[in-house]
Amino acid sequence: MPKAIISDRGTNSTSKLFRYFCKKLKLKDGEHANWEDMLDDVLFAYRSSTHSSTLETPYYLVHGRDPNIPINEFLDASPSIFKSASDYVGNLANRLRYSFQRVREETEKARNRQREQYKKRAKEKKYVVGDKSY
Repeated sequence: MPKAIISDRGTNSTSKLFRYFCKKLKLKDGEHANWEDMLDDVLFAYRSSTHSSTLETPYYLVHGRDPNIPINEFLDASPSIFKSASDYVGNLANRLRYSFQRVREETEKARNRQREQYKKRAKEKKYVVGDKSY
């Protein structure tokens, strides 16, 4: 359980429900003067988190592999060993080609879901000659 949460004060972290959970979990609430010291860690967390629209992490899409972090040792998730540099490059190219294709497909699915949600809320407005626009 975290002892403190650092946020950008967005609505998802300032809601009554969020404050209620923080109070119940006895999490500290306050200003942080050193947010820029946390930026690298926050960015790494973001870049190594799976995104809902691509189903991949930005880190993987840039590097062709997941980041090597200490938990991998405990989970026995150490990177593959390759016979040669060309074997590594070929494997990397195949992984990225597959991932980019999957990202294209998942992005299209996400776009369609967003389009459907928009259509549920959007109301077509009929204008006639003489209507005022604001």
